[in-house]
Amino acid sequence: MYVRSDVQAAECSFLQSWYGSAPAWLLVGGQPAVAEEVLQRHGISCILSCCDRLPLPPWTRNHRASMRDSAEERLEPFLEEALRFLREAKAAQQKCLVACHAGSSRSVTMVLAYLIMEEGMSLHNAWDLVRTQRGSAQPNRSFARQLIELDRAVHGVT
Repeated sequence: MYVRSDVQAAECSFLQSWYGSAPAWLLVGGQPAVAEEVLQRHGISCILSCCDRLPLPPWTRNHRASMRDSAEERLEPFLEEALRFLREAKAAQQKCLVACHAGSSRSVTMVLAYLIMEEGMSLHNAWDLVRTQRGSAQPNRSFARQLIELDRAVHGVT
């Protein structure tokens, strides 16, 4: 997986396909990335919101995973529908923004879970990829533990 670095981190970060030549479709960001002008400038037509307070425009295809950024929050109840939404966006060749308030914990966690479960990446490689473009990436400790468990379940080791 290659990462494009030509997008301002304050908005969103592109995660490009492993093949490098395919158009970037998966983005991660915070509330500033949901601004209409940002979405239009980057051709984003799908938004996976990982929080309940993020305003979503009516002209984008949206899915809300109302996660709390807390030690008590479990990822499992949100994964199936969120990953289905991301698979559908990729299959339709639509750019999809995964966003939360700050773009550092919940959205990054969901992108890491997607990379582990759908793209077959190890947590280590997925984390390296995301961190290179999203310097503010910092899942909370509970999410980090759950991602380690997920990686072990998918790949057998971490």
